[in-house]
Amino acid sequence: MRRALLALVVLAGCVRPPRPVIFTQLDHERGKPEVVAARDGSPTLFGKAEALRKRAEAAYDAGDTATAELLGQHALAAYEHAAATARLTAATIKHSREAARASKLGEQLAADTDARLDVDREADRLEAEVGIRREALAPAVSGKTDPAREAARWIATRANLAVADALCNGAHLLAPKAKGIDEARKILAEVAARAQSDKDPAPIDSSTRARALCLKALTNARSVVVAGGGATGDALVTELEGAGLAGVLVGRDERGVVATLPADTFEGTKLTAAGKTRLDGLGKIAKARSTWAIVVVVHAAPGKVDAARDTARAKAITDGLAGSGADAARIGTSTPGATLLAFDTKDAKNAPKNERVEIIFVGGT
Repeated sequence: MRRALLALVVLAGCVRPPRPVIFTQLDHERGKPEVVAARDGSPTLFGKAEALRKRAEAAYDAGDTATAELLGQHALAAYEHAAATARLTAATIKHSREAARASKLGEQLAADTDARLDVDREADRLEAEVGIRREALAPAVSGKTDPAREAARWIATRANLAVADALCNGAHLLAPKAKGIDEARKILAEVAARAQSDKDPAPIDSSTRARALCLKALTNARSVVVAGGGATGDALVTELEGAGLAGVLVGRDERGVVATLPADTFEGTKLTAAGKTRLDGLGKIAKARSTWAIVVVVHAAPGKVDAARDTARAKAITDGLAGSGADAARIGTSTPGATLLAFDTKDAKNAPKNERVEIIFVGGT
């Protein structure tokens, strides 16, 4: 009897304890799709979880249920960590791909925008080309006139010649060998000589043709600069406006980018302190655009025309620009007197502002 009881006690001590519930939870966790994905998405952490699970199994096999339970809990947490890390990694990769895709689309959009702008510019250029050719080949013929209209034609003739002078001057400085420059300058000189006396009818038609030919010559010169890789400088207007040059007005017309200096730039023929500051800023901007040309146009107010003074002012402007780095060889001057008015002479407040200096930047655009 005593031997039977002892055998039962020994047999009871050899019975394996029941498998902890944590192993069932581990099996369930390992089967989840996100954990399966962690095998490739986060292999290091997944391997750590697997190692913990195996240690838990070994502890259980050794009969150490408490340690098996503890290691199983660690393994469960490790699987969850691996799955979370894999999701984060996948999300980061997706974000990077989307960012790269967005960047590529942005580049394509910018390229498409630039291409559209190029097409628009070319269309504008061709439209202007047609107008120039039409005007140069067959300018509108003026009919008979009366004294008042003849006086108006003289005003228009002198304005045409003043603009033509700036256009041809800029073309010659920009690309002296460009097509049409010599012919345009020759015709301009002939018409200007005829316009010295107002005893004959105003050469309005000839002046219009001379202006059109000079504009055509400048267009050709600009094409040479662009073809040669010269600066186009669409941002020049923005740069001039942001340069902090007090009193300087910036605009654009057929002659180029125009910086207009007010009358207080000079005191007689001497530059004022404000004038020197303006020229220093403009000269530095010109220095950075060595392929550009500059035409300095000195205007007088009606009734205050002084050719000697205007010539001296033009030289002072040229010297000031060159002193700040501009290439003196690429600077031309024009002194049209009071032929190009910016304000109505009857406007008492603004009429004095007709006395001004225009610094025209002539480039590839």
